[in-house]
Amino acid sequence: MRKLFLILAVLVLTVGGAFGVRAWRNRVADAQETRAFTRAESMLGDGRIAEAATMIEAFGRRSKHRQDWARLDFQVLVTQMNLPR
Repeated sequence: MRKLFLILAVLVLTVGGAFGVRAWRNRVADAQETRAFTRAESMLGDGRIAEAATMIEAFGRRSKHRQDWARLDFQVLVTQMNLPR
């Protein structure tokens, strides 16, 4: 009986830990993306277009918020007068 409780406790802790780590990782990735988006917007506002474009390429394709990144990418292209691309 004691072994059964021990096995169940280990199983519950393992599953809970896996879900906890996954949730923590997703939260950290979302926070990093938010900071990167804000930084890219500020770079674009400061006239550092090349750096903003680099950051958009790094984060924009793998993001959940692709439309926001696409809007920012469009602003960079308009600023660069590179719309045919």
